[in-house]
Amino acid sequence: MLRPTGATLTVKTFWWSREFAHEPGFPGLKEPQPLIKVTGRRLDAPGSFSAGIPGTHALADFGTAMLVGIEIPAIGCWEVRARYKGAEVAYVALVEQ
Repeated sequence: MLRPTGATLTVKTFWWSREFAHEPGFPGLKEPQPLIKVTGRRLDAPGSFSAGIPGTHALADFGTAMLVGIEIPAIGCWEVRARYKGAEVAYVALVEQ
């Protein structure tokens, strides 16, 4: 469950790709602005958002990942979907007051 601090919920999302399995994490030096697109659609009422393209990258002790900031515009049940180089993954998040 995610809780917004204002009218929208702003979250940094981290994404990894198996495309570069021989390298740990996402190869940020080779692609500093990855062409990742993150979208969301509300499952319990009308609503959507779009973010990304390009994203950026983040380096931490867990390796390198793609980083995209998203703004979920309202409370509710949301499907968040990322698309990167023909691959996609989605998850569902409940945003409550």
